[in-house]
Amino acid sequence: MANFAARVTAPAAFAAPADITIPFEPKFFTIVNEDTVAANFVEWSYDGVNVAGRLTPGINAFYRSEQRAVRGIWLRRGAGTPAVDVIAEG
Repeated sequence: MANFAARVTAPAAFAAPADITIPFEPKFFTIVNEDTVAANFVEWSYDGVNVAGRLTPGINAFYRSEQRAVRGIWLRRGAGTPAVDVIAEG
C-alpha cells in the first residue's frame, strides 16, 4: 500500500504544472486548509482551469475524495498564505 503526504502554500493562481502530483493512483485523498481565517480560503482544481471546490477555514476546511483517477491537484488562495496538506493512500 502506497502513502503520500505533502504540504504546500497555496499560490495566488492556478499555474502549470500542478501544485501537487500524487505519484500513484490513489484509493482516496484528502485536502486540508490549515489556515484559521475564513478569508484565506483555498480553491482546488483537477485540470488547472475549472474550480472543483473551496476549502474555507471554520466552515469546511477539508475535503476527502475516493476519485481514483486524480493524480494532479491545482490550488489557489483567496487571501493570506494558507498552508494546504494533501494526503493520499493507494
